[in-house]
Amino acid sequence: MARRGIGSVGPVIRRALTRAALRVAVKVARPAPPPALPVFAMGMAFINPLGLAAGFDDDGTLLAALALSGFGSIEIGTVRTPTMLRAALAHIGRHPRHARIGINLAATATGDAGETAERWRTLMGLTWDAADYLVANLSGSRGAPGRAESLTAQAAMIGAIHGSLARTRGSHTPLAVKCALEHVPAGTLGSLGGCGVDAVIGVSADRDLIARAVRDLAPLPLISVGGIRDGEDVATRLAAGAALVQIHTAFCRRGPFFPRRLLANLATGTMPRGGG
Repeated sequence: MARRGIGSVGPVIRRALTRAALRVAVKVARPAPPPALPVFAMGMAFINPLGLAAGFDDDGTLLAALALSGFGSIEIGTVRTPTMLRAALAHIGRHPRHARIGINLAATATGDAGETAERWRTLMGLTWDAADYLVANLSGSRGAPGRAESLTAQAAMIGAIHGSLARTRGSHTPLAVKCALEHVPAGTLGSLGGCGVDAVIGVSADRDLIARAVRDLAPLPLISVGGIRDGEDVATRLAAGAALVQIHTAFCRRGPFFPRRLLANLATGTMPRGGG
């Protein structure tokens, strides 16, 4: 019988195996400082441009273990209710930070605009002082409506709530909007700059579309995620102008220390075939 590697099993099993490996690693290894490739985005300094996308650590329970991996940013969530969010905040508050912490939020649309807006206000308000940045997840049906024609309207509504919170709190927690680039009509991305958001997390594996999104969004930064298989893909996204790059599946396939290897290769410009 052929031997099966971690890359040949299903995504749920790969995620579970990587989570288990992290829990073991944190007990036996002492984390060294993450590889430093400093970048600046959303008004903040990041120790490096590599981030972990939402969906791996839903509630922040793995933050201490993920510090071993060397990410410059770690996104928690997607969080959809105040109860889920309060549980995550308890873990985030105990995290000794080197990575920037983002919290990915999705307020389920109710059909009533006022009620939906209030859900966004509640989630962002609870998260305001705990996260380095917030993410409004508009990329799928389980969050806010993902229809292309509603993207600008949704972003403007969420941006207005975010601006109101900033005035009330007297502080600014950057806001990114996450969307699937393939579902955004031509010319729409440029309008997001007027919606009060600080960045766009664009889901796409299409290199030409990513480069076009960078141009359309400027000066807003693009955070690229989706379809990243190896270090070469990360280097390509950065070369196309993405300010930050997030991974998920590649992390599960290649193990807890893949980010450190990838960042070391980026630092030396010696990206091996397959990304190490």
